[in-house]
Amino acid sequence: MSGNAARTTKGRTTMLRILDAAEAVIAEEGHSRATTRRIAAEAGVDKRVLAYYFESREALLAEVVGRTAGRVAATIEHELAAVPAAERSEARLLTAVWEGICSEPALVKAYVVILASDETGVREVVDGMTRDYTDLLRRELVALGQAPEAAEDVAPAMTAMVRGLLLSWTEGESQSSIRTTIAAVGRRIRR
Repeated sequence: MSGNAARTTKGRTTMLRILDAAEAVIAEEGHSRATTRRIAAEAGVDKRVLAYYFESREALLAEVVGRTAGRVAATIEHELAAVPAAERSEARLLTAVWEGICSEPALVKAYVVILASDETGVREVVDGMTRDYTDLLRRELVALGQAPEAAEDVAPAMTAMVRGLLLSWTEGESQSSIRTTIAAVGRRIRR
């Protein structure tokens, strides 16, 4: 995203309109059809305006995926907070994270696409999402009674597992198979 582009109210409004349009196009048509031309048309802006705010299609996809990931993480935390203490478990935590992430299937595929990018801005978004989800898992593991030192080790492994399962899912592995894996791993995580 261009550093100065979104500093004015008009700039922020235009950038948000582009992000909303990109999210809608990805959700409706998939990431492969989310061309900059199609997104610009949906946002009602010229393609050059889109390029002013986002240096590449991958940078735009990264912003959309990052924004969605933040929204999903907040939903996951809210839903986990509503679970009675007696019903909380590592398996429930992993299931909540998985279900939350999979609530945006078109964006999961866009996430997998941007993982291969070596653009600095895209890498920063991906790394930020990884940190945010690892921190969420770490906090929840400690709330479940794991020692902070143990949670420090387990949370990154859980994040890596979820990322691997996302790749498996985009390659066609069934949700039921993935849920079985999640339940098994959740049961084996020791407090």
